[in-house]
Amino acid sequence: MVGKSAVVVGGGTVGILVAQLLAHSGASHVILLEPAEWRRDVARALALRAEWAPSAASRRALAAGLLPEHGADLVVECAGVADAVRESIQLARPGATIVLLGVPIDDALIDVRDIVLSEKQVRGSAAHMWDDDVRTAVAFLASGVLQVAPLITHEVCLDEAPLAFERLAEESQHVFKLLVRCASDTGATATRTG
Repeated sequence: MVGKSAVVVGGGTVGILVAQLLAHSGASHVILLEPAEWRRDVARALALRAEWAPSAASRRALAAGLLPEHGADLVVECAGVADAVRESIQLARPGATIVLLGVPIDDALIDVRDIVLSEKQVRGSAAHMWDDDVRTAVAFLASGVLQVAPLITHEVCLDEAPLAFERLAEESQHVFKLLVRCASDTGATATRTG
């Protein structure tokens, strides 16, 4: 990734972690596109460039103006919505790679002509492939490459977990990760994405 430009679409937990990894890998430009201001604020606190513009056309202009060759070398879709998949393809320069990490509920209609005529590569990536991914992720966490403390936005004890998860379901709170502290000798914890 050294010297390459990247756009991350979606500034949730996964998007912010991906943007941190891309910045650490030597990307020349990394832009995180996220509509929620509070998520952009968290990303900026982690020294990431987090932006938003009101229309898809203005977001394409933002990427074209800030990144070489009028588009990104790599676009990583982390939002998990059909519109974000389509937009990720549009944000990529000819010959670029688009990685789909999010899993939309609805099917995404994509512009196949853009992919073929611009020779873009679209790849899928699944998380939690134990032997390949988890060890590497834990190593990044242990080394401090990934800053995760700002992503733990709520912390509760095990007895409070059911009520906390009910409140999360309302989506009225700004939540990245909820940390559940278990009262045990091992000090084990469990988390859930908000």
